[in-house]
Order: sequence, then structure tokens, then C-alpha cells
Amino acid sequence: MQRATALILAGGNKVGFGPLGGRGSVADMPFGGRYRVIDFALSNCVNSGLTNIAVLAQQSAIRLRKHIGRGRPWDLDRREGGVRIIQPYLHRNRGQWYRGTGEALSQNLDYIEDSPADLFLVLSGDGIYKMDYNLVQAFHVERRAGLTLVVKPVPRTHAGGYGVVEVDAEDRVRAFEEKPQAPRSNLAFLGVYLFSRDVLLEGLEGLGEADRGYDLVADVLPSLIARGEVFAYRFDGYWQDVGVLSAYYRAHMDLLGSDPALRLHDRTWPIHTRGLALPPAKFAPGARCRNSLVAEGAVVHGCVSRSVLNPRVRVDPEASVERSILLAGARVEGPTVVENAIIDEGRVVGPDTVLRRPADAEVCVVTDGGAE
Repeated sequence: MQRATALILAGGNKVGFGPLGGRGSVADMPFGGRYRVIDFALSNCVNSGLTNIAVLAQQSAIRLRKHIGRGRPWDLDRREGGVRIIQPYLHRNRGQWYRGTGEALSQNLDYIEDSPADLFLVLSGDGIYKMDYNLVQAFHVERRAGLTLVVKPVPRTHAGGYGVVEVDAEDRVRAFEEKPQAPRSNLAFLGVYLFSRDVLLEGLEGLGEADRGYDLVADVLPSLIARGEVFAYRFDGYWQDVGVLSAYYRAHMDLLGSDPALRLHDRTWPIHTRGLALPPAKFAPGARCRNSLVAEGAVVHGCVSRSVLNPRVRVDPEASVERSILLAGARVEGPTVVENAIIDEGRVVGPDTVLRRPADAEVCVVTDGGAE
């Protein structure tokens, strides 16, 4: 992937997170006890040998700058290449918040034109997955594609929740439908694009002006598909878009169990992140913890089962936590029962509280506004 430059779209807001919405973007949300969602896209790039990366931020630029810094945890603090964070800016002709994925790129056309790369990998910053982008590049080159979309087969009954791709026998894309009511294919688009340089520059020309829209899917894809330049690469690994609260919770639960769907402890494909200067997690006498992920700085006195505890979390004696996510600094005081819940950063669940919902019900969220 040394031929490529990666452009990570990290400006998506948290509209789908309900009470956890607040400031920032999905890309900077905590995940898996010690990571941020964007760590997966960054780590996939580095593990694939790709070291020229631009993060296109919006609402969360300050938070992402603090987390990523110069990119040292990902070995991206380099004289040449490395990682940089770009956000919307004003200039003589225009300047505003990105109104779509296409405009996020077109506003940074100078950066793209100045890059020596002949391939551009455009990634959503909202995905939880491990992917070797070298395999996508090999497919792209073999097919002589102008654009390669990464897709994944899903049950036809679930396909309506995605952008759906139809292909021919050679994997050439013949049609694309955004969240169709009656899907004609089971190939879901994963938000990973690999563009040849000339095709991307041509597609971005005039994007966002009066007679054109702002979106890659709606305003760039159709003409490329009509010309037969788009192919679909099939990915068969774990992938979850965590852009809504239910998917965010479900992806955490997928980390647990004896054979998790996504293995964070795989040394052959590590997920890198910024380290914290915190002591190890502590389990007090009488504490019980099973099938859980517990981050540094956490202290457990009570009972924790099938849960993810972020840094500096505290579970007091006589407190029970099950199938839940406790974000940084949260505390559960005993005697208390917390099941099927997400406790926001720094929130305290007081004693003699019962937060219990069936596993198949809407997850309970505790923020500074109370429990919802």
C-alpha cells in the first residue's frame, strides 16, 4: 500500500447515539475498554504498510488531535508521510462544514493533488474491523478498476439497512441502491473505497457547486458505474459500523466470549492506541469477574460479568454489573444491579439502584441527565 494515500472520513456526528450524542464524532468514541473507534482504521492502514494518512475531521477535531497527536503509537511520526488531521476552513471562494462525503474530499482537493500517490483509499472512520488493504489493492490492479468498493455478504433480510451493490460474474458493479426496501442483492457496501488517482480527481471536479451534490455515493458513483469502472471486492471478516447506539453496544458484546467475533489479542494484527499513564486494573478480595474486558486504572470489588470496563472505572462491593459498558471514570456503588446498560463517562450509579432490561430490549443509558 506504499503506492496509496489514505483519507479517513472522521466527521460523522453522533445523531444515532441518542442520550450519548453530545459533542464530538463517532470516530472519537471510546471502544473496547482502551481504544477509540478511529484506532481501527488507523491500525488497519499501518498494518497494511500504508503510512500516508489524512484524517478529515469536523466536530471532533480537538479531541482527535489530542488522541492522535503526531501519530507515535501507530509509528506515524515521520519526516515523510505520517498522519495529519485536516478540518474545514474558509477560503476566498467557499468554506463551511462538510455537507457530505464528497465535499469532505473536494474541499481538500489541494492536498489530494499534491500527493504523489496513484491510489487513494477512502475510509469511513466509524467501522470496527480488521482488513488487509493490500488484498484490496491487488484486486483493484488485477481488475484494472477505476474504483473498487469493499462489500460483504449479509443475510438478505438485513441488507435493506445498507448500501447494496449488484455485480456481474466478473465482480463489476452494475447497480448500487442506498438502503432499499426490497434489496436485489445481499452485498453490503462497507464504506471502503479504493480510487485510482485520475478517477478520483475527475469525480470530485465541480462537486458541491450549484448543479452538483455533495455525496460520493449519490453524486460520483452513478457515472462511474455506467462507464463500467467500478468493481466490488468481497470481504469475509468481521465488520460493524458503530454509527448508532445499538450497533455500538452490539459490537462491544461481540468482543466477549471464549471465541470472540473480533479478536483484540491477535498479535499478528494489533490495534494500536495512545497509552495512558495509569496503574494496572485491581481486583479486590471477594471480587468476581468473568468473560469481561477491564482496562487499566479500574478497581473491582463487586461482581462483573460479560461487560467492558474502561479506564478508572470503579465497581463497589455488593454491586453487580452484567452485559454492560462502563465508560471512563464511571462508578457503580453497591448494593446495585446494572444489566444491559451503558454508563457514560464519570457518571455515578448510586446505591440501591436497579437498572435491568432484557437482553433483547433497548439498552439503558445513564448520563448526567439520568437514565434512559
